Amino acid sequence: MAYYYPTTYKKDTLPKVTNKKLVSSTPWIEMYNLTYMDPSGSIRSWDSIERTGSSKLSANGVDILAIVRNNSKCDTEKPLLIEKDDRILLVIQFRPPMNKHTLEFPAGLCEENESIEETAVRELREETGYHGKFVSCSPGIVLDPGISNNCTALAQVLVDLDSPENKDPKQSLDSGEFIQVVSVPFEDMLDHINDICLAKNAVCDAKLYAFAFARSF
Repeated sequence: MAYYYPTTYKKDTLPKVTNKKLVSSTPWIEMYNLTYMDPSGSIRSWDSIERTGSSKLSANGVDILAIVRNNSKCDTEKPLLIEKDDRILLVIQFRPPMNKHTLEFPAGLCEENESIEETAVRELREETGYHGKFVSCSPGIVLDPGISNNCTALAQVLVDLDSPENKDPKQSLDSGEFIQVVSVPFEDMLDHINDICLAKNAVCDAKLYAFAFARSF
């Protein structure tokens, strides 16, 4: 595999973490001070956070691209192409670190010994009440690599509105979870997202906004 070096790289010096010191922790989060060697060979320091007990999977959580359509169009086993009348399920919830509501993909963490596929279907059902069929997912992708090693996967799940189990969807939320479900058409998706955020005084998750922004071209 080719490796592309900036002009400041030494070809025999790849950057790497050389030491990791736990600074503080809570039941959910651990903070570390990292010692690392940069591309020039200099030793530097960096602070980072990790989720406690992070999964050994390529991703420790999943964001769910939930495509809603009727039964007559739910007949494919391949990654789905978005069709004109398709809609997407999104969630709005208060995020204390932001002190604001956020508009996001449905998402959640993998439980112990749970696959990405199982997590995607379970989290969609719990957060939105809808039962879906797993279709495909991305490899592990990073969320905020400047401060955390947290990784997720983007899973495509198909929701059949004509299925009996989706006639009266009911959320199954944990104590302290308060999630509003919204259904947005893929057509002019970015405009709908901007309208929702303005109406709800909310901020949009970067992954969702990037997805909608790319579809706007």
